[in-house]
Amino acid sequence: MCGIACYVGSSRKIKLLVDALEKLEYRGYDSAGVGFLENGQLNQIKSVGNIAKFKEKIDLNKNVSCAISHTRWATHGKVTTENAHPHFSKNSSWAVVHNGIIENYEKIKNKLNIIPKSETDTAVVAQLLEENKVDNIIEFIKVFQKIDGSYAVAAINNSNVNTLFLAKKNSPMFVAKNNGDFLIVSDLVCIQDFSKNYFEMNDNEFALVSNGKIKFYNSCAEVINKNLQQITDEFQHISKEKYQHFMIKEIYEEPQAIEQQVEIYKKQQILNKFDKDFIQNIKEIKFIGCGTAYHAGLVGAQFCEDLLNIPASAEVASEFVYKKCQFISNDKLYVFVSQSGETADTIKALDIVKNKNAKFISLTNVMHSTMAKKSQFILPVCAGVEIAVASTKAYVCQLTALYMFFSHLANVIKNLHIDFYSNLLSLNSKIKKINFSKIDSIAKYISSKKEVVFIGKGIDYVTAAEASLKLKEISYINSSEFMSGELKHGYLALVENDTPIFVFACNQNLNLKTMNAAEEARARGATIFYITNDITLKENKNVIFVDEKNPLLCAVFAIVPMQYLAYKVSVVKNINPDQPRNLAKSVTVE
Repeated sequence: MCGIACYVGSSRKIKLLVDALEKLEYRGYDSAGVGFLENGQLNQIKSVGNIAKFKEKIDLNKNVSCAISHTRWATHGKVTTENAHPHFSKNSSWAVVHNGIIENYEKIKNKLNIIPKSETDTAVVAQLLEENKVDNIIEFIKVFQKIDGSYAVAAINNSNVNTLFLAKKNSPMFVAKNNGDFLIVSDLVCIQDFSKNYFEMNDNEFALVSNGKIKFYNSCAEVINKNLQQITDEFQHISKEKYQHFMIKEIYEEPQAIEQQVEIYKKQQILNKFDKDFIQNIKEIKFIGCGTAYHAGLVGAQFCEDLLNIPASAEVASEFVYKKCQFISNDKLYVFVSQSGETADTIKALDIVKNKNAKFISLTNVMHSTMAKKSQFILPVCAGVEIAVASTKAYVCQLTALYMFFSHLANVIKNLHIDFYSNLLSLNSKIKKINFSKIDSIAKYISSKKEVVFIGKGIDYVTAAEASLKLKEISYINSSEFMSGELKHGYLALVENDTPIFVFACNQNLNLKTMNAAEEARARGATIFYITNDITLKENKNVIFVDEKNPLLCAVFAIVPMQYLAYKVSVVKNINPDQPRNLAKSVTVE
């Protein structure tokens, strides 16, 4: 979601900040803005839309010594220039950019002498600083004692030349240092061309950056010491290369990502720490995530039950955190799944479990993320940088990580001899042979439909749910997913003549049941498309063949052609699949 990039130092072109914001485009945003001090006055440039539009309004060669910039993903208030960041106080003494949500902003607003024109929650922070006549870091910290919620805040004040005020709680903030210059960002991907050295701010910490120096403070305004860290993550050069969109590039990168993940797990012996003692007293495993990560958890639960015979289930993080009866206990293992490692609801659920001293693992693609840093046990998702909002290769790598994890535990506990590395590499070679061109004509047919249905049974139902989510996300088609056995219990009423139904049948023990349900829909006018490993249907024009017999591995295989289908439908409808409307890559607020 929202992105922050700020600079204070000797002097740099404003292009430094715009380049940093461009690296955050993948997170999702709807407006951009920059604020800077010039001749003792605060100035700003803001625009609605993408960075390209923002560039048209700004002189990239303009030199600044103190500036804040931001990309906004609307939460409070419509997508307007007035609601874009930065936000100025009434008399323009303070300018603020903010990631997160000020939960008590209405209460603060009602106590202000002057109500900000902006509809956003952030605007009250700038006005609060002005009305409290804040002029130094001590007073700045005191103001935040009145603020509830999550925030990474960077603020500049017209009476403090070349000085940046920072506050951090439940939203990422990093400070990169290059001699006496500082770049403050919400994601380390922004600093790779600026410096390899950075400070990480923790919750309830503040900072003052001025005159080539930085001081950190706790919430009691006491100075705290921090050590510089060095970037250890390998940030890939972000480029579409020969592809039209990042999403199709990332789909085609999936075989390479699986191979890379297998190699890393083998070379670093990542699974070796998960021995008999780790799982010995565990009687239940619960997966927690949101969206695609939740679907990965549902698949993981099937892996767990099939390979370990341990009961498993998945819950949506935003529901879990508000349950009155969570029944957290030491005989449960919790697995938290998040591509970014910054998903607010998932982190909140993790904190609940961690505070109860229950055993948990985090599954994330970003090893410097909040979730990773809170976790003793991590299953890395080695997908590399994923730019498109709709997750593809990260989801596939989440599944392969879970397959390796539970296969390893099955070998340890049950003395099985599952060669899961070889299984995945064999599957990988089959994925490379998918006939994508066959899907093109199906995509053209689907693109004119208002509704599409996906059905399956068992683990196939989870694949159906993820396929449906992908189509919804980037084609804006109202798709639904049902368990095939439930069609007769109400959902057949939705079937009309020519209703497209995608049927997932990749388990030889269940395929007949699923196909019977599909035929009931066909008898009522539905157009059926099969995604199946039934060799007898391979040559049918409405069949996408899955060349894998293991139903667990089919969950990894079968989603790939569906990701491609969603992508092609989006392109046919002239929609940008990389940045679908209203969605963000990293959901950092509840």
